[in-house]
Amino acid sequence: MSERYLSINAFLKQKFGSKFIKLSIDGGFTCPNRDGTLDRGGCLFCSEQGSGEYAGIVAPEFEKAQASASAQIESSISAQIESQKALVSKKWTARNYIAYFQNFTNTYDSVDRLKLRYDKALAEPEIKGLAIATRADCLDDCVIELLKSYRHLPVFWVEIGVQTSKQDSRDWLNLHQSLSLLESRVKALKEAGIPVVLHVIAGLPGETKEDFMATIAFVNRLAPFGIKIHMLNILKGTALAHAYGEAPFELLSRDVYIEWIVEALAHLRPDITIHRLTGDGPRALLIEPLWIRDKRAVLNGIEKQLREQSIVQGCQWQD
Repeated sequence: MSERYLSINAFLKQKFGSKFIKLSIDGGFTCPNRDGTLDRGGCLFCSEQGSGEYAGIVAPEFEKAQASASAQIESSISAQIESQKALVSKKWTARNYIAYFQNFTNTYDSVDRLKLRYDKALAEPEIKGLAIATRADCLDDCVIELLKSYRHLPVFWVEIGVQTSKQDSRDWLNLHQSLSLLESRVKALKEAGIPVVLHVIAGLPGETKEDFMATIAFVNRLAPFGIKIHMLNILKGTALAHAYGEAPFELLSRDVYIEWIVEALAHLRPDITIHRLTGDGPRALLIEPLWIRDKRAVLNGIEKQLREQSIVQGCQWQD
């Protein structure tokens, strides 16, 4: 764990004295940007799994418990958790888990059904926390009231995709979500005492480093609990892959990406927890950039630049 930025792992270990591991769960939700409410194509980068390629993975011994019917989703959550625990046990020995409702929009349903699925995950042994990925336009006051009931958990947060603050890029990504609405919903969550984690994409076509830093400034203004940053991933089967195939655009090199991340960390509020500085993408689906497959090399490169430039998170942040 780096001493130059506030990683979520370091934050949790300092607070609780032990490691927490997220288990990605497919809660059986859809998205208003896919079901026709806003659009049917989804966000440009979104895959068939709803940007949750690691969610809903069920090992063979649990396969029979998987079900696609809506009435059986709750029962499949238990199987997913047990399978995910078996998978991560090969790498980690921690026994504190966070149920991460990852793919599609995990507050896009009735409050009653949301509660059933969240509670089903929390009823499983060793699940100590909850992380919920969603859209700002699926966080009405009733949903926020439900989310408030989970504030007692040792670990709890809600994740929302900002991606970029540049309007041209937002339109190109087909987000169908205004920055003003996003800002108001983040404010509502924070006023309700609910931690928020914001997602940001680096390397969008046509965006300069200045555009990316403007997005970081936007995040600073919202002052969330955490941030996830990753390079634009082009995955097979997405509208983004089709657009790239029709008219390939330039992507950031690994060295340039590292340069952007180091500058972002220098200007990022020091109290924002870092949940991700790079993503590796499923190898079978990744088209470009191939360098993100070596996640360790990217993180080591970031650490090296931070040390060489004597940078720590927030050293150039101005309130």
